[in-house]
Amino acid sequence: MKYPYLSHEKSFCFIVKRDACSFFFLETIVGVNQQGESLSESDPREFRLEQARENVRNGQIEEGIRVVAALAEEFPDFFDAHGNLAYWLTLTGENDRAICAYQECCEIAPRLPEPHRRLGFLLLEENRFEAAIPVFERLVDLTPDDAEALEALGECHLTQNRVVDAKGVFENLHRILPENHKATLRLTDCLLELRQRRQAARLYQHLAGIGVVELGEIQARFPLVSSVSRSSVALIRSFFRHGLNRFLSPRFLASFGSEIATLPSSLKVVRKYGFSLFLRYLEAHFFLGNHYKFPKSPCDFCGGRNYRTVFFHGHQKKVKCEDCGLECVERKPSESLDVELETYDSDEVLSEMDEIWSSEGFISDRAHFIHRVFEEAGLSVPGEGCEIFEFGSAQGQVLEFFSERGAQVRGIETSSKLTAYCRRKKGLEVDRNTVRGLNPEASAYDFVVAFHVLEHLDRPSELFAKAHEMLREGGFLLIEVPSADLEHSPLAHQLNLKHGYVNEAHLNYFQPPIIEGYLKKYGFDLLNSYDYFVDFVRSSGFLARKVSR
Repeated sequence: MKYPYLSHEKSFCFIVKRDACSFFFLETIVGVNQQGESLSESDPREFRLEQARENVRNGQIEEGIRVVAALAEEFPDFFDAHGNLAYWLTLTGENDRAICAYQECCEIAPRLPEPHRRLGFLLLEENRFEAAIPVFERLVDLTPDDAEALEALGECHLTQNRVVDAKGVFENLHRILPENHKATLRLTDCLLELRQRRQAARLYQHLAGIGVVELGEIQARFPLVSSVSRSSVALIRSFFRHGLNRFLSPRFLASFGSEIATLPSSLKVVRKYGFSLFLRYLEAHFFLGNHYKFPKSPCDFCGGRNYRTVFFHGHQKKVKCEDCGLECVERKPSESLDVELETYDSDEVLSEMDEIWSSEGFISDRAHFIHRVFEEAGLSVPGEGCEIFEFGSAQGQVLEFFSERGAQVRGIETSSKLTAYCRRKKGLEVDRNTVRGLNPEASAYDFVVAFHVLEHLDRPSELFAKAHEMLREGGFLLIEVPSADLEHSPLAHQLNLKHGYVNEAHLNYFQPPIIEGYLKKYGFDLLNSYDYFVDFVRSSGFLARKVSR
């Protein structure tokens, strides 16, 4: 559970919990309109609507929805009824019905921006990006200088790989609001993907110069815009500083020869992203680090060795198995980079992650999806009497959630500091260990969970095998991983610092069919799944039950 789980803390959080009765309207005195006339005399529809509002004021939201839904059905052109209905439905989580009500508002008042705005951002909340595009296009027509609508429209275009359309939107936004640095960064990504590298380089340098974007975001992009001559000079310098003695090493020569031999399979990627990216990879991989010493392993899922290159970043080459489709880092350290580098014992990393792990949004989102994935499968959420184990416990939020429900919980964590935190601060039985080092007790648990762990392992199969061994017959496994199809995603998503190719801690890149294949292979039946998006990059959760193999 290393990275944020913020399904509701998106770029656009639009549902502000204002007075549930004041959606598009000013409050009115019960039973009286603004002219002081009896609502029953001036307009019986308003009187019934006010009754529904009074229900909601008194906490009877369901009754208010029932009344106003009947009113909207009886008077299809009554804008206020549809508007209140839509907003109240969002408060109860009935977003599909709310979308329909907002659509009615848009048809009744096609030139009113607010219902289009509400509809667009609700579609965004539901990850219905393609459906949101025409809504935001209409909103931009109505309010051309609406920066929030332009940003949402551009991001929606990117989710559909409409890079040219996104570029036009972000150019417009950059013109209207040049200080919107996120939009400028997105514009540079579009320019780069369209191979307009000079224009992109100028904007990246501007952003780096004024220090308004995280340094990591800029560093991830500079190799894509550096000139070949500059990258060549850097490579030659590194060779003379660090590489001369390495040519005496048989392992180095074997790795370097293998890289040259596989260059034809990398040419498509080199042409797509630029030769400078490849040169920077050679420098980082062979001369600035010792990453060439890590072994090339067969595909963890299918055992194949037929790989093709999909991306370069820093010292890592990202490859895809041609036989099954699993993407991974070509040369992986034993277990994980987190273990190799003791990442989560770093005070700097822990300080950065603490704000996320301890946030109420993080905890409530996690609990929401745990409830949802079980309930939609017709099951009860594990609690009293259950024994639960977690791989990668971090600060113990998930184990604490189940412990408060009466479950007996245990977990492992690679970090000594996080292990100590779980034990001392929360009283949780969490041991310092790795997936590979764990010797599990057979059939000891009813439920095993692993949130954002698989992508860090050099052999994800070990977690599936050990989870199967640990679970009692009919026990449950819940896992969550980044699940975007990065190879076919826009560059902006590939360069996402959390779940893109540039997160060097991630050694594997899954898509749902691969996870489903792992589950079947290691003795699980898939029961239910869910998706959520962080920065428009998809992650997925999978609930499975152990079966006999």
